[in-house]
Amino acid sequence: EQDMAALLPRLDKEQRNELYTSLVEKNREFHEKYVAIDADERRELYLERMQDNFENWLGDLDEAQVQLIETAAGELHSSAPGRLAARQVWQQRIRNILESGMSPADQQQALEKFFEGFVINQRPDVRKAYLHNRRLLSRLTLNIVHQASSEQRQHFIDETNDYIRMFTELREQP
Repeated sequence: EQDMAALLPRLDKEQRNELYTSLVEKNREFHEKYVAIDADERRELYLERMQDNFENWLGDLDEAQVQLIETAAGELHSSAPGRLAARQVWQQRIRNILESGMSPADQQQALEKFFEGFVINQRPDVRKAYLHNRRLLSRLTLNIVHQASSEQRQHFIDETNDYIRMFTELREQP
């Protein structure tokens, strides 16, 4: 965020306009992909994402585990409308600062202060969905892990060992 706060005030008018146009396009894409979908599409999106994540960590899932995921996918709450609204507020505030006529140094300071205080989960709708989904996913994870086969447990151990090895190698690099 500090890098962004330092970079943004240095953009010229044309670059700022390109940025604003790009943000509008990304918001449109986000809206189409996550907000303007019906309940069935949303459930399928959640189902696919959750199943992929569990398979990455556990390997092939059995039918009972898939059923647990399917049930949970239908119970998740979308935070996409609130996140999109928060993104738009965030982007508009940045635009207001950049177009304020303040000196670049003052813009940088205003951006740093804004970035420091902005938390997307402060929106009540986003926070409510986040907390609901976190509880649901915690329960789902416990249920799936309790049903994990010995092969799935070994797959999980192998995956975590790979991450431990990678982090150890990164830490040892100068």
